[in-house]
Amino acid sequence: MYVSIEMKASLEMIKPGLIRRLMYLKNILTALFDIEKSMNKPDPQHSHTQKQINYVTDGELLIFIGDSKFRLNKGDMFMFPSEVPHTVQPLTSNVRIIDSFRPIREDFLKMNDFRYLPIINH
Repeated sequence: MYVSIEMKASLEMIKPGLIRRLMYLKNILTALFDIEKSMNKPDPQHSHTQKQINYVTDGELLIFIGDSKFRLNKGDMFMFPSEVPHTVQPLTSNVRIIDSFRPIREDFLKMNDFRYLPIINH
């Protein structure tokens, strides 16, 4: 069994109301996003080459994919294909989403200072 224990949280405040934590391997990056309702309107849509799978762990939100809009709740999963414009908007005071990207988002890594304890092999 391999375990990686975080020494210092890879915590990053993207902007007020949006916090991100990251962990990654060679071919996949997982991000935990905490979004506050103070973000009362969605950011402009964006797209990227990575495929993205998302899981809502807390709260309710709207996701916008191109011209479509969907309401999601705790326990829902969704995905964004490569190069498809998308964004989210929180509907409750706090929303938490776990996102996984493949391949990894190199642009996310450049913004963080990662420090981990060594991997423990049992």
